[in-house]
Amino acid sequence: MPSPRCPRCGFSFAWNGRKCDHCPPPSRARQLWEEIDRLEEQIHASKDLTVRQLLAIAAGCIRHAREFLPESIQEVAELFERGSVSLQAGRYPFAQSVDPILLAARRNYVPELFRAVISFARIRREEVTNRDHPIRELMSFSLPPDLERHRRAVVRELSHGRMGAVLARRSNDDPIRRAYDHLEQELTEYNKQRWRVMATEEAAQCAIARDILSYPEIAITFDPKWRTSTVVAMARELFASRDFSAMPILADAMQDADCEEPEILEHCRAEKPHYPGCWVIERILATDQP
Repeated sequence: MPSPRCPRCGFSFAWNGRKCDHCPPPSRARQLWEEIDRLEEQIHASKDLTVRQLLAIAAGCIRHAREFLPESIQEVAELFERGSVSLQAGRYPFAQSVDPILLAARRNYVPELFRAVISFARIRREEVTNRDHPIRELMSFSLPPDLERHRRAVVRELSHGRMGAVLARRSNDDPIRRAYDHLEQELTEYNKQRWRVMATEEAAQCAIARDILSYPEIAITFDPKWRTSTVVAMARELFASRDFSAMPILADAMQDADCEEPEILEHCRAEKPHYPGCWVIERILATDQP
C-alpha cells in the first residue's frame, strides 16, 4: 500500500496525516474560511458568484440529502448541475422552494438567486431533520408513572393560559409543577437534538459550497495546456458518473500536464466530498460548458 501523501504538495515523507512539514501552514483567514458553518456566510464570503455556481450548490444540497427526499427531486438536481433552468414552474409538489430559483436564474439575477438558494437549502435541512426528529409539542412527551395522572391538569392550565400563575404560586414539589417541568425539560432536550442534526446538515452544505466556490482570496490562473486529452476525459467521466473517488488520480494527471498549482492539487487530493460543480472540474471543462 502506498504511503499517504500530503494533499497539497504530494510528498509522503513530510506528511503525518494531519500536517505537512514541507508546506507552509495555512493562514488564519484560510482556517476561518474552512471552519464556516453557516451557509449564507459561506456563500457570501465568495466573490463574483455566478448563476451556474449557485445552481450547483442547490443541486449539491439535494444530492447530500437524497435519501431523505422524494425521487422526483433528483431530476431537479440533474438539471441544476447542468446549469439548466428549463423546468416548468409549479411542476413539482415542492415547487414553492424550486420556483424562486428558476425565476431568478432565468433573469440571470444573482442577488435574488442567492436568497432563493439559501431558502432552498434551509428547507432541505429541515426535511433531513424532520425525518428522524419531527417537530413535537410539549404534551407529546411521556411522564413518569407518578406524574402521568397530572397530565390533564397541566393541559387544563395550559389551555386557559394560567400555567405561569400556577408555577409562580406552587412550590417545586408540587406535582403539577413537577409534571410541567419534566415535560419542558424533555422538549428542550429534544429540540437540542433537532438543532444538532440541522447544524450538522448545514455544515455539510458549507462543505458543498467550498467544493464549488474555492477559496476567494487566491486567484488561480488556469493554463490551457493543463487540459490534456487525459485530464479532460477524466473530468468528463467524474462529472457524468457523480463518483469523485478518482479525484487524486486526476491530480496526478494534472501534474503530468505540468500543473503545479497547489490549490488545484490540494483540492483534488484532500479527503473532502466533491459534487458536480466542483470548481476544479468546472475549470477543466470550461470549454465544454453551454
